[in-house]
Amino acid sequence: MKTSKFRFTKQSLAEIRAPAQGFILVRDDKEKSLEARITPNGNIAFYSRHFVGGRDFRHAIGHYGTITIDEARRKAAENRISHSHGINPGEEKKKLSNRLTFGEGFHEFMERYSKKEKRSWKYDEREINKHVKHWFSRKLGSISKTEVQELIENIAANSGRTQANHILERVRAIYNKLISWGYDGNNPTTGIPKYKMNKRTRFITACELPKFWQELESDSSPHLGDVVKIALFTGARRSNVFAMAWNQIDWQRCVWNIPMTKNGEPHSIPLIPGAITILRRRLSDCTEYQYSTPWVFPSTTGTSGHIEDIRKSWHSLLKRIGMKNFHFHDLRHTFASYQAMNGTSVLILGKGLGHKSHISTQRYAQLSDDPVREAMQSGIQLMITKGITIK
Repeated sequence: MKTSKFRFTKQSLAEIRAPAQGFILVRDDKEKSLEARITPNGNIAFYSRHFVGGRDFRHAIGHYGTITIDEARRKAAENRISHSHGINPGEEKKKLSNRLTFGEGFHEFMERYSKKEKRSWKYDEREINKHVKHWFSRKLGSISKTEVQELIENIAANSGRTQANHILERVRAIYNKLISWGYDGNNPTTGIPKYKMNKRTRFITACELPKFWQELESDSSPHLGDVVKIALFTGARRSNVFAMAWNQIDWQRCVWNIPMTKNGEPHSIPLIPGAITILRRRLSDCTEYQYSTPWVFPSTTGTSGHIEDIRKSWHSLLKRIGMKNFHFHDLRHTFASYQAMNGTSVLILGKGLGHKSHISTQRYAQLSDDPVREAMQSGIQLMITKGITIK
């Protein structure tokens, strides 16, 4: 295959027409050892190519976009100089891979990827340190598939299948990222399936509602009652409720504008009168006691400025009621279940919950807030008839 040679620049690479099939090779005329490979989908990958002792050596450098042209030139030059001194960069990379420990690989995963790209990076840090710390001094290549399987089975037995699946996903992601960055070993999680999980359908039943509401109203903790009610009246996730801010409330439209949800997108939730009543009371308390805070549920115990943990008061509430197998997230299930029982359509329910769907996303966008608010109010009204009151 004939290789074209020209000066690599942003413009010259952008002008290359991708092939209909196969690939084309082009070479930089500034750093003669630098080549670029272009595939039909337009991806450009940089390689360094050297001829030493009649042998042809080619080493992958990286994809254009993840590294710059100048960075690719520097790496190609380093490889060329290494070869001139009798050092094969490919073999050196393999030696490095054999020396890398799981702890070092995890640190690189956190700093180069998780902390930069994931909103949930703190969970990666916490869960790996909790369950996999005993591997930190182990070489990446020394950890076998059998050991991973045993680890996952032990976590499932002691902490539940959901936790086991999360750890399996995290270990798998660590190895996959390291491999994409040049680690030459295998991923020991390959072929290990996740546990099949039944989706939770737990919600507050009609029999449980009166007792639940009675205990919630009599609870003396500073935030629990209002936090639970806002979660129940909006269907919002716990993290969004905890971080609810006053500047997110559109008082004129009675809408809560959440800037970022779990699915990575903003979400607007219509606020029913019961939720507005709670928010106006809390805002009035701020004025009456002359303190200013951007948070609806402020806290001085954490670093965020808002509440981060209500487990103690939440578990105490459930214990007094006698409710078992009920999680905070099940308030969201309760919010949805009563609307569904009241005949709310799947489309309107999906918009209220902020769910994403390839099929119905466009139709969600065409819905106004009014039918969603009416559906939410009807669902809450059904709860009221079962024994709760709004103050």
